[in-house]
Formats: sequence, C-alpha cells, structure tokens
Amino acid sequence: MLKMMKGILKGKLESPDQTSSGDFLDQVIKDMKTEKFLNEDFIVKVLFGLLFAISDSISSATTLAFKFLSDHPAALEELRAEHEAILRKRENPDQSSHGMSINP
Repeated sequence: MLKMMKGILKGKLESPDQTSSGDFLDQVIKDMKTEKFLNEDFIVKVLFGLLFAISDSISSATTLAFKFLSDHPAALEELRAEHEAILRKRENPDQSSHGMSINP
C-alpha cells in the first residue's frame, strides 16, 4: 500500500500539470515548496494514517451506535418511531429522499 501511495505521489511530483486535480495531495505538494518538514516519506505516512483513521472511526462509531441501541431499548423505540413518521410523510414510502427506491 505504501509503495502504491509513493508511486502516486512521485507521478504527481514528476508531472504536476498532467495529474493536477486540485485535491488534498496537490495542496500538500504545493506546500512542500514552503514547509521544510514536508517530504515524500512524511506525506506517504500521513496519507496512510489518514486512511486507517477514517476506516477505524466509521467502524468504531457504528459499533458504538449498535451497542448504545442494544443497551437502551427506549432509544431504539424512539428512533423507530421517528423513522416511521418520516416514512408516513412521504408520498411514496418506498422512495428515499433522493428519489432512489429503497426496495429493489
């Protein structure tokens, strides 16, 4: 994974005009010119850390939500009631707020 990230970074460094998309990595590359602590190894390790932190945060939050709801059945019932009220207000209860069908 680190080799792949390093390859992407090197590609952007070697041909910034062809690969520039205005994303986070492009900004970091721009900042490399003024910030001495930013080097290729540091950037790759930070990007890897961000990927891990994001995925860990989502799974931890989901796990904690399920634990909370299982420990507090009244909160689960309140959540269900709120969800049912939202569905009743819709013209078509099988359609999400974005117009996508909930049931295939």
